[in-house]
Amino acid sequence: MPIQYSLADRIFQTSKDLLPPFEWKPTTNGSGHEHRRGIECRVRIGGSMPRGVFFRIALFPRFRLRATFQLECERDSGRAHIPLYRLDVDPASAHQNKLFGPPEVHGIFLPQGKNHEHIFYDSLREDGGLRLHGAVQARPVEADFTEFSEALAYVCDTLKINNRGDLPPPGDQGVLL
Repeated sequence: MPIQYSLADRIFQTSKDLLPPFEWKPTTNGSGHEHRRGIECRVRIGGSMPRGVFFRIALFPRFRLRATFQLECERDSGRAHIPLYRLDVDPASAHQNKLFGPPEVHGIFLPQGKNHEHIFYDSLREDGGLRLHGAVQARPVEADFTEFSEALAYVCDTLKINNRGDLPPPGDQGVLL
């Protein structure tokens, strides 16, 4: 069961702080090479720490700047997470929207590599409730991010995250530094 609209709206709209520890962790493939590097932070919202709200970043070191930034929360019925917002920078695959949500997002096709963001408001059911998988519809992002810091600033401004400067750089990621 998805979370209530009022809770999702409050999480999205309210000023936030990311909470330590801020530690980038590598994920390796079967041959021991780093496949992905990620960071996960709990989120403080308006002075409180709601259960199960996380901000995640995943980077893919073999690519110039391929990254996913996501704000998510636990579903009411368990530990599965529902994304409220996601920014895909240089995504590895194309995205095709369904025919629901605001008319301007109906059926949009976003090719591989086209920066785009998913916001739960574009994916609401006809009754105004959240869909089971949260933010599934996407919108193109016209910004052409050339550095990790640019994408991080965009996301933090969009999500009203106050302390982006507390996140350490992702490490040896070429132009991501």
